[in-house]
Amino acid sequence: MAVEIIDVRKDLPNPSRRRRSVAMDTPEWQDAVAKIDSGLKPHEGLRIVVSPKTLAKLGRYAPRTLKIQLKRYVQERKPGLVVFYRGSQDDVPVIWVTDKKDK
Repeated sequence: MAVEIIDVRKDLPNPSRRRRSVAMDTPEWQDAVAKIDSGLKPHEGLRIVVSPKTLAKLGRYAPRTLKIQLKRYVQERKPGLVVFYRGSQDDVPVIWVTDKKDK
């Protein structure tokens, strides 16, 4: 039989490969997620400064990788927030997380 009904709790195969982003192991990610989960007050935002250690670990695309991962996290859990990258301050990459109204 080509089509059959199955119990997805038992018969559905697990994905063969699931990778976790290296960006999720950085202290910037962990601190940002903790603050986002605890909630931001009105007119409050996050400024995430990417450390030299993280830049060495993730390479020159560290800010972009962190921004993309944070965007995914925020879209799933806190849809009222927005994540963006507007360059560096004092030659240190900075990522911002704010309310959509405050952007």
